[in-house]
Amino acid sequence: MKSFNWSLFLGSCVIGIAIIIAGILISGNLPSTPVIPSSLSVSTSDVSTEPREFMSAYEASAFLMIGIDDFDAFVDSTQLDGTFTVIEGNRVFSKEKLTQWLDSQFKN
Repeated sequence: MKSFNWSLFLGSCVIGIAIIIAGILISGNLPSTPVIPSSLSVSTSDVSTEPREFMSAYEASAFLMIGIDDFDAFVDSTQLDGTFTVIEGNRVFSKEKLTQWLDSQFKN
């Protein structure tokens, strides 16, 4: 039968107590969390569903009613060239030019 290892037991206790004390000290220095009022309400009734004049790729794909992957394929295939401009590395799509492109697709 093995004898009880007191040094291992005491070392584990010291480490456990140190972790608890460190947690208490750290939590005492955290900023307090603001209380959220129980009467908080959010309304989406004033949100416009009308597309904006300039749109992100996600908004433009929703405007054209196609998935974002299909939309990205159109952009990569240069079919949508002229419908967007690049601003700081992001494509910004024009609603007017997307509408013109869409009309041209149905005329053919």
